[in-house]
Amino acid sequence: MQTLGAFRPGGQGRAGKQFPDCSRGEDRPGYHGRITADPRGDDGRHDRGTSNSSISSSAAHPQVGGRVFSATTAVGDVLLLELLWLVTSLGVVTLGPATSALQRTLHDVLVDGRPAPTRLYARHLAAAFRRLWLVGVVGAAVVVMYVVALLFWTSAGGAPGVAALVILLPLGGLALALYLAILAAAPRLPDDAGPRELARAGWGVLTLHPLAGAGRVILMATWLLLLSRLPTLGLIGLGLVPAFLALTITWRPAFLVPPAGSGS
Repeated sequence: MQTLGAFRPGGQGRAGKQFPDCSRGEDRPGYHGRITADPRGDDGRHDRGTSNSSISSSAAHPQVGGRVFSATTAVGDVLLLELLWLVTSLGVVTLGPATSALQRTLHDVLVDGRPAPTRLYARHLAAAFRRLWLVGVVGAAVVVMYVVALLFWTSAGGAPGVAALVILLPLGGLALALYLAILAAAPRLPDDAGPRELARAGWGVLTLHPLAGAGRVILMATWLLLLSRLPTLGLIGLGLVPAFLALTITWRPAFLVPPAGSGS
């Protein structure tokens, strides 16, 4: 029985005839020498460049489509979280836990890229209810009293009214900055963190990013003024606007981060 070695180039077949060595192109039938240059004189680089650009262009389309799909999914998740917050914060008792759940879930979805926002929101809401229900009630009462005092002294006028506003406005700005800083720090704390841990972490964020906190206070005040003119905007931004402002104190979306080596 013939072995494979008998059919190597230069070997002999069954009839004793020698096989031609076809390992080189010169021995192949119809071979007329190696083409060393393109007839146009550019060594074929034009065709290769066109092919490479076509491949790169075709490969870029799925990436763009994937980014558009991801952005659309993120917008849908964010709007869903706003709806969940509106429903679960209707009762004053659940206002604090719902706000904490919204902030933590927003961080999970946008920063960590975790799926299933509804399940994440429900878990954070259940974990925060025992610790923050009283904070939500007290906080809502303080906000109501502050707004009443602000309206009263604004309408009072005179030197006492001006003096009261000089005290109330900075205190309100500081409290608002601390509130946003607490929201920014909440996702980095464990689920069993209490009000003291949240306040301590929020003060740390505010001292580390004072300018960012001041800027968010200005944006939040602008949002509240706009909301007083168009109350219907509260359906899509009452919970999301403070959450986004707090989130961007320590985190910037990818499209706002300058590329490496850009010098900015």
